[in-house]
Amino acid sequence: MFLVNYSVLDVATAARLLGVEESALIDLLTNRYTIVGKESYKNPRRMKEAYDIRNSFCKGVYARLFKWVVARLNDALCIEEPAYFLGLLDIFGFEVFKV
Repeated sequence: MFLVNYSVLDVATAARLLGVEESALIDLLTNRYTIVGKESYKNPRRMKEAYDIRNSFCKGVYARLFKWVVARLNDALCIEEPAYFLGLLDIFGFEVFKV
């Protein structure tokens, strides 16, 4: 299971913040659902696939949150006419640089 490296608390916190059940979050990230006709099939994802799904999901959540923050800042700064702007640099990925 792809959640081996994470604590139960991490998963519970993510589920709570997203407003979903913890079991539903784990299920959707670790299983694939296929609907054929009137039948539904549930198949477990391979570990690599589960990692990729988790990472893509996190990138999507981050992108939406970033856009939301920028929109709120723009709303707060631009009362009538855009007089000021705030530039934010979002560096792709999470890099750690040696100091």
